[in-house]
Amino acid sequence: QQQQQQQPQQQQLLQQPPQRARDAQARPLQSMQPQELPERLRQRLAQLPGRPSPEQILRKEQDADRKREDLLRQKVLGARAHEIRCGQVRERKKEYAKNMTLLGDSRIGPVRLPAHLRRRAEAVR
Repeated sequence: QQQQQQQPQQQQLLQQPPQRARDAQARPLQSMQPQELPERLRQRLAQLPGRPSPEQILRKEQDADRKREDLLRQKVLGARAHEIRCGQVRERKKEYAKNMTLLGDSRIGPVRLPAHLRRRAEAVR
């Protein structure tokens, strides 16, 4: 008997919309109505900067262009200086390959060996 009584009750519950859905139908949506901001948020909104004017936007774009040009100019100058240094190193390497001397290159001249090493080098030759 209890099972027979529970079945109609279960069917009734299944046919009814859930409690939350009934509540939502009964109340109008509050989000559709304008709401006042809390005092703290109103103060924060007042402190935030407004939208920039077209002149400010144009000035920022010009500053960005100028900074980009300066950066590119600095990179070009740095690349030129690097190329000069590389050229000097290449010349030094060529010179070293031509005139290989002990502990130096042709700008400082050959290194004088100590007397005992000179005698040894002559003996080996």
